[in-house]
Amino acid sequence: MKKLDELAHLLANPVLPKASRYWSGADVLIASAPQPDHLRKSFYPRGREVLTEHALEVSYFFDVLRGPFYEEALIDHFSKIEFFGRLAAAAEACLLEQPDATTHLVCAAVLREAYAMARQMDESEFDFL
Repeated sequence: MKKLDELAHLLANPVLPKASRYWSGADVLIASAPQPDHLRKSFYPRGREVLTEHALEVSYFFDVLRGPFYEEALIDHFSKIEFFGRLAAAAEACLLEQPDATTHLVCAAVLREAYAMARQMDESEFDFL
């Protein structure tokens, strides 16, 4: 997938692009600090929060990854929870393993998971509830 390759090339840059705001959707929030309860919809249970000082860079990767997967109809409103949940889990695992992980390392972990899911989708092995 071309967009994944473009993101991979970005990782060679010393400074990564930042989103203009934290990424939120599909039961995932990327932020630099826990968000107050009054900022979320009370009807829905609290989703997965990935808390990192690199939140805007990770949010940029989530924003960019969203596009091609929807455009190529690889994810939809049924599979988005699994897709973004796995991206978030990859970021969380990276931060758990290395709490002082660099921006590049966290974003690379997210991108690696996106490549893995793209491969699973190509092989019709991407499972979701």
